[in-house]
Amino acid sequence: MSLIDGFSAACQGRSLQLTPDWRRTMIRTRTAAESGGHFPSPHPKQPHLDRTAGRLSRAMLGLAVVALTGLAAALPAAASSVSPAPLGSAVNGYAIVTRNEASTLVSLDFNAPGTVTPIGASPNGATIWGSAFLGGKLYALGDTGFYTIDTTTGALTRISDAPPPVDQIWGMTVDPTTQTLYWIGGAFGERLSTIDPATGATNFIAAISGLATPINITAIAVDAQGQLYGIEQQNDNLIKIDKATAAATVVGPLGVNALFTSGLAFDPKSGTLYFSNLEFAGNGVYRVDKNTGTATFIDVPHVGQDEADLVALAIPLTCRTGDTIFCNGFDATP
Repeated sequence: MSLIDGFSAACQGRSLQLTPDWRRTMIRTRTAAESGGHFPSPHPKQPHLDRTAGRLSRAMLGLAVVALTGLAAALPAAASSVSPAPLGSAVNGYAIVTRNEASTLVSLDFNAPGTVTPIGASPNGATIWGSAFLGGKLYALGDTGFYTIDTTTGALTRISDAPPPVDQIWGMTVDPTTQTLYWIGGAFGERLSTIDPATGATNFIAAISGLATPINITAIAVDAQGQLYGIEQQNDNLIKIDKATAAATVVGPLGVNALFTSGLAFDPKSGTLYFSNLEFAGNGVYRVDKNTGTATFIDVPHVGQDEADLVALAIPLTCRTGDTIFCNGFDATP
C-alpha cells in the first residue's frame, strides 16, 4: 500500500522505504510469506541500504510518523526510553551530524551526550561517514572525498577524491599501535581497506569473512591493544575483525536494535567503547562492553530541541602535563 511519495509500507511483502530529506534512505526487502504481511523484521534475509536522500514536505512527514508507529511495534523496544546511565568524568570528542546531504561537525561529551554543540558545516554538500584522529589531526572520509577537518571551524581540507570504486563508505578508524587508518566500505560494509593519510591512496585488504551472510558492518573502531571491532547490524552483534585477513568472529549481542548503527569509537584514555544509533532504531549514544558486546544506553543527542543522528565518532588522545605517554606515535613527557 503506497502511503506517500517516497514512503511505502511492507504490507504487500516488498519493502519499507524511509526517505526524509536529512538522512539516508534505508530499504529492506522481505517476502510476504516471511513478513506475514506486516512490516519487515529487523533481520531481513536480503537487505539493501541506500544513502540517497529523498524529500518530504511537513504534511508528508506527518503521515510518515503515523506509518513509523507501525514500524516501532514490529521492532525491538528502543533503549532510548531508558533513563540515561550515570558515568564518570567528561570524555570530549567529535561527531558528524548529516542533514540535507551536508555534514556538520559537532563537539560533545560522550558521557553526557544529551546536548551537542555545532562547530561548522562542510561546504558544497560534502558528506562524511567516518573520522579518526591521527598525529593530532582529525581525518574524515565520505562520499565526496578524503579530508582533514579543522576542529575549531569545521572547515574541510581535501587530500584526495573518495576511494574508488566502492558502493558506499561506512566508517573509518585508526590503529593507535601502528598509526594506520582503516575504513570499511562496499554495498553492505563488507570490504576492509587502509588509506594513506598523506595521499588518500587505498589498499584493499579483504572481504569480511567468518560471519553468517548477509554481512552488514556499519562502524569500526580499534582499541589500545590494536584489536579491530565492528558492529554487525544484521544480528545486532559486536564483532572482532582480524586486520590482516578481515576474518571476523562474534563477541556477543548488543542487546539493542542496531539496525541503523552509525558510529563507533574508543576513548583512548579509559578504553571505553561508544557507539551511536540512528533515530528509527533507538536513537542515542551507548557504551559497549568489548568483552561481551552488551550495550548500555547513555542519552539521546540533541542540537537545540532536535534529536541529532551522529555518525563518524572520534575521540582525541588528551595529553596531560607531567604524564609519560605514548602520544600520536611518539614517546613524550609534556
